Amino acid sequence: LTSPGSLKKTRLGGGASLHFSRSFTIDFDAFPDPGNEGLAVITTAGGAVYSEFLGNGQRSFFNPFIGFRLGYGYLGKESHFVAAAEVGVELFKNDWLLIDATERALGLVGDNSHFGVQTTLGASVPF
Repeated sequence: LTSPGSLKKTRLGGGASLHFSRSFTIDFDAFPDPGNEGLAVITTAGGAVYSEFLGNGQRSFFNPFIGFRLGYGYLGKESHFVAAAEVGVELFKNDWLLIDATERALGLVGDNSHFGVQTTLGASVPF
């Protein structure tokens, strides 16, 4: 994250997703306190679309997608509105497993605004 203050630049965390379809997901991510900066939490909802020229999401391997997300972020002791753009690829997909990688650019708007980049690697199992 970049900011006007002195926030730590890199945080490692984890999260969970409700994946209804590629066109609508809800994500919850938490990043533990790396010292005295406080817990960071980002919750977003949004979706993505596949490229018609690159298989339209029908292949078992390497389905690229782009998307947009909106939500809420809590960073340290401040609340923020979150807007994010994402690009990603489904590395593998079948009826029982989905593995994807995503890169997101996030804008956190509040009293002190921040910009961040979030890299995710996810595995989804339907139930």
